[in-house]
Amino acid sequence: MNRIISYIIVFIASATLIASAENKTSPMISGTVTHMGKPVEFASIALKGSTQGAVSDLSGRFELEKVPAGRQTLLVSMVGYRSRELELLVTAAQPLNLNIELEEAILNLEQVVVTGTMREVSLKDSPVKMEVISGGYLKKSAGNNLIDAIGLINGLEVDQECSVCGTTGININGMESSNTAVLIDGMPIMGALASVYGLNGIPTEMIDRIEVLKGPSSTLYGSEAVAGVINVITRNPRDASLLALNTYMTSDFEKNLDITLAPLTQGRASTLLAANLFMMQNYMDYNADHFADVVLSRPRISLFNKWTIDRPANRIFTIAGKFYHENRFGGSSDFLEQYSWKRNDPLRGNDSIYGESIFTNRLELLGSWQLPINSENLRLDFSYSFHDQDSWYAEDHYAARQSISFANLIWTKDFGPANEFLAGLSARHQTYDDNTEIIPEKDVQFIPGLFVQNQFNLPREVKLLGGARLDLHKNHGPIFSPRFNASWKPATFTTLRLNTGTGFRIVNVFSEDHAAYHGIREVVIVNEIKPERSRNATLSLNHVFNVSNSVFTWDVDVFYTHFTNKIEADYDTDPTKLIYRNLEDEEFAVSRGMASSLQASFAFPLRANLGMTFQDVFAMQENEEGITEKTRRIKVPGLTGVYSLAYDFNRARTTVDFNGTYTSSMRMPQFDEPFSRPENSAAFMVHNLQFTQRLGNNTSLYLGVRNLGNYTQDSPLINPANPFDETFDTSYVYGPVRGRRVLIGLRMFVN
Repeated sequence: MNRIISYIIVFIASATLIASAENKTSPMISGTVTHMGKPVEFASIALKGSTQGAVSDLSGRFELEKVPAGRQTLLVSMVGYRSRELELLVTAAQPLNLNIELEEAILNLEQVVVTGTMREVSLKDSPVKMEVISGGYLKKSAGNNLIDAIGLINGLEVDQECSVCGTTGININGMESSNTAVLIDGMPIMGALASVYGLNGIPTEMIDRIEVLKGPSSTLYGSEAVAGVINVITRNPRDASLLALNTYMTSDFEKNLDITLAPLTQGRASTLLAANLFMMQNYMDYNADHFADVVLSRPRISLFNKWTIDRPANRIFTIAGKFYHENRFGGSSDFLEQYSWKRNDPLRGNDSIYGESIFTNRLELLGSWQLPINSENLRLDFSYSFHDQDSWYAEDHYAARQSISFANLIWTKDFGPANEFLAGLSARHQTYDDNTEIIPEKDVQFIPGLFVQNQFNLPREVKLLGGARLDLHKNHGPIFSPRFNASWKPATFTTLRLNTGTGFRIVNVFSEDHAAYHGIREVVIVNEIKPERSRNATLSLNHVFNVSNSVFTWDVDVFYTHFTNKIEADYDTDPTKLIYRNLEDEEFAVSRGMASSLQASFAFPLRANLGMTFQDVFAMQENEEGITEKTRRIKVPGLTGVYSLAYDFNRARTTVDFNGTYTSSMRMPQFDEPFSRPENSAAFMVHNLQFTQRLGNNTSLYLGVRNLGNYTQDSPLINPANPFDETFDTSYVYGPVRGRRVLIGLRMFVN
């Protein structure tokens, strides 16, 4: 319908131009609207401060006649592109003929995505609801890794699990971070042990985009994808600058350096090298609990190298590797004053001076190779990761090693335009070994899997996608995971989607949940832990509309997830214990809610985004009297919000970014007197401000303020004066413990 209306508008505009063709003495503006040399049809062209306007035709052409002479401002906008504002001098003697190049918007409906279906498809045509965050958006609030940037995405929360060693995870729609699968280029190499600290090792400078899929995705990605998938797509070496540098330092003396180098971009082979160095050695204790407010690091190093090789018939071959090393530590002032930063320091494991020290070395290898078979499209995706962690949590030593080898052999076949078929074989081999008594010997697992899916493209813009996966686990037998997705476009810029499916998760408490280490709570595991199972349904609406030459994108999601065998960390039964168990047969858990976001690209150089997520996450379980009651999950806010504003002062070559988050009250762990804390946390907001000054075509300077309002919670520690007492705990953390800080940075690149 919108396309028909657009053709009518083009026809009327063309007729108007023809009717006024006899008056050629008035000033006229004409031109072509393009993107990367290709015409952009149906772009809106308007004269600021007047009712005059036009729409570009199928070749991108437009004309504006009877334009008043003098200085005028031309506004050009189109769905999926950044609006442009051009200052022009209009005279009767010299008609203007312009070639206007538009840039893709940060969140572009034409963006190609792969996560939802394992096939390349444009965002607007995907039957699976996806969100795409560009690498440029990640720079709106200066940070050095994925965790720093992810909190600005609606429905995603960064959960700090330990206030001493800075453990963080990513929650989707209120579900635990262990339910979120984090992929790199489609490969699930960030799970289990790496989910505790490995997320900090993904520098933003190597990220091309982030694809977010909310809802269970075990059909394609197996265990750990119960809540959803975050797929980090790394940059293509051919699209990278020869040399790029990004460095900053904060008023807290936090230092960061990112360097990328693309020495080969021509010929058959191209490569991208990236390095991130981060250091934080400044002890701070603003809440006066005699523990460091911020985890310290000396150093954190991440090295990345990616190759792409040209092959006959445009077949794919990419391979990449990443190495990550970190020495992080936190604890009491006495510990940090005496600690030598070395692995053999006698303070590690000390029973009288409390400190936590974690050494991590991690190696990753991943790639994709399209088989040389002319008649079929067969692709082998593969990855390997090795994670070595040597940790002391006070006097408790936790040393663990994990390796994961993974491969997908994927076959895609189109049986006519109406059927897009995909099938695959997967194999996952993983080993895990630690020094705890819970796992007396090395755990070795080989998990083969089979998955199929077919997309039916029906008339009237209806798409149906069905799929299923079967995995075979040696301890749990076969696990079946189906999915069904449907989309319908009643109008050109309106899409309805229904996503349903099941998820499952194989749990390793000690490698995924850091609460099992920190503090002095006794860990109790009741019976054998069974796999979690979930069923989910999400209904989504996406609508794009144009008001006064400004483009708005509105999204609404309603989601519901039902868990059986849900694994609950019980803080309530005994404050001195942390009890893990599956919910019983008649018990279940639920995550439900609604998310809504509005993005706007105005005719003037302002871009805005506002998102809110309402969520209700709870378990229905029996109390001591045998009565089933509703229990809200610990540390899940009922309402979260994100916002961002960006304004370009084009003449001053300056961009201002203002963004932030809102977190409502949440239920917190409880403790006995005299160490009791409020059952519900306070609601809070965190704001960030950043000025970016373009010094030239290749250099920019930025100045930012993080946590502009200087909001911090009280000490997140329970009984910090006696850290070796059974009442000591580090889990009462819900908000920032780090206050306002200023940063200054420099970005530059050489093509």
